[in-house]
Amino acid sequence: MLLKPIYTALLLLTLLPGTLFADVLSEGRAAIADKNHKKALELFSAAAEKGEAQGEYGMGVLYTEGWAVEKDAVKAFHWFRKAARQDYPPAQFNLGNAYFKGTGVEPSLPEAEIWWDLSARNGYSQAQYNLGMLLYNEAGSEEAKEQGIAWTRAAAKQSVEWAAKQLATIDEPINYTLISFDSTREPARSEAHIMTLPPDRYTIHLLSTKKLHSAINTIKQNALEGRAMIYRSPGTESWFGVIYGIYDSKREAEETIASMKPSLKKSGPTIRSINSIQEKIEKWRISQFSGQTATEP
Repeated sequence: MLLKPIYTALLLLTLLPGTLFADVLSEGRAAIADKNHKKALELFSAAAEKGEAQGEYGMGVLYTEGWAVEKDAVKAFHWFRKAARQDYPPAQFNLGNAYFKGTGVEPSLPEAEIWWDLSARNGYSQAQYNLGMLLYNEAGSEEAKEQGIAWTRAAAKQSVEWAAKQLATIDEPINYTLISFDSTREPARSEAHIMTLPPDRYTIHLLSTKKLHSAINTIKQNALEGRAMIYRSPGTESWFGVIYGIYDSKREAEETIASMKPSLKKSGPTIRSINSIQEKIEKWRISQFSGQTATEP
């Protein structure tokens, strides 16, 4: 069982992002490190007035800590929200924290999940960890637990120490290639993994079938455990798609197809973007509530 106190404690981590701000904003970060908070306020406020997300985020940090301004959770929330709406991951993370703890706003777990999810999808490791803990501990369903494990694994792969420790407590390896294939957890586990992947990457689509056991057999017979994934796509009845690998470019995927053994080439492998597969998973999930149908994968 993953431990709730850990993700609560991680909400108290430093509010400054790991990457440096550009130009004047990097100076603001340096000013904070030098405890020159007045200079940081001048730099961040000037950038925020121009609508720069990093400057708005910096103002949120100052109001959170009470550096050069009176500590004010409501104003901090205001600035974090402005930056978060510009798709700035550290601000989205802290907005989720505010909703989770009720700091400067009424507490709301659904809102915390929304903002952590946005930050996590943008690759922010602490949001991935918090989202993983929330889904595993609070959401209840088995699919939510799979999503929680997947996001925790994504954070661990970015060297978040607590994430790796949490995975160890439930005997989950960090790398998918080390996972023992378990058909009872498919396709929920594969889909959870897919949703944590960068949407601008590519994969190889191997198979579409109406039968889950056919998808599982394709993976087992070709020894693709830990590398191939199964997902659901709605139609007049659910379809199961099998995808293989994660590639930075189409050329890399093409080279993999060229080197495939004949049994896999017979299936007519095609290159798909990760984003297109993620969209199909989302459509399947929506269809479960709306009764809508879509096309085959």
